[in-house]
Amino acid sequence: MSLVLGLDVSTTATKAVLQDAEGIVRAVGTSAYAYETPRPLWSEQDPGLWWDAARIAVRAALEASGIDGSAVQAVGLTGQMHGLVALDAKGRVLRPAILWNDQRNGAECREIEATLGLERLI
Repeated sequence: MSLVLGLDVSTTATKAVLQDAEGIVRAVGTSAYAYETPRPLWSEQDPGLWWDAARIAVRAALEASGIDGSAVQAVGLTGQMHGLVALDAKGRVLRPAILWNDQRNGAECREIEATLGLERLI
């Protein structure tokens, strides 16, 4: 049997879905996690959570399907948008990721919008 694995890394969970060539869902796996708000308007997350959750979700989907992972012929990925993961020269994570819903730069955004105008900015 030939399968496709879809993997979605979102703000609060990673989901894995196995589909066969006809598009029938064979199994689903999920691993949830939290994000931190260490200050008002801040939204951060340890990027290590994403990798750990991906491994858990994929394993859960494979176990639920009863099918060996070698049957997976392709992988499709989706993920959070507009996140910042700061890395050092060796590719190591320097700090928690700043997520798409973080609002700490609101004043700067308003200043840019006022200077350029919303229509030009967009």
